[in-house]
Amino acid sequence: MVARLTRHEDLADAVRPAPPPTSAAERPILCFDETRVPPALDLDDLPEVQRSVELERDLEACTPQAFLRDLHRPEKDFYIHYESPFEIDPDDVTWLADPVADIRRTIRTDYRSRGVAPAGATMSSDLAALQQLLARPWSEGKRERARQREAELLAAEAAAAGKDAAAAAVPRGPEEAS
Repeated sequence: MVARLTRHEDLADAVRPAPPPTSAAERPILCFDETRVPPALDLDDLPEVQRSVELERDLEACTPQAFLRDLHRPEKDFYIHYESPFEIDPDDVTWLADPVADIRRTIRTDYRSRGVAPAGATMSSDLAALQQLLARPWSEGKRERARQREAELLAAEAAAAGKDAAAAAVPRGPEEAS
């Protein structure tokens, strides 16, 4: 009788819907998840020297070695020295000139535009120049080196044509005449 009552249990388990999963709100809040805790560090895992966060951030950027070397001997006093990079000739007084004269001249130079010709006038003058250029014979437009090269090529062609004409003018014997 029990077997007859339990014969459909396997089928019922397959058709029965699964229970809904528990949400985070239903879990107990005071539960501690030990799988989230990292393993304890061993003495071999600890670094010998702990760098500061500022140093780690500064070392992220690549810095030239010369710059790092100069950080240990900073220049704290700055003076302007007017010295010649060459040996000073006592008879030459040009080294006494102001070393920042070029900079002053550049700063004082006025780079503003002094006026621009109207576009129509510029276009008409350029168009007239183009028409004059196009009216000239083609051979005048060539450079001197191109003219020389053209003369050389024409001479070579004439020489080759002369050789062909000389080869064609060879007298033929009586047996070749027929």
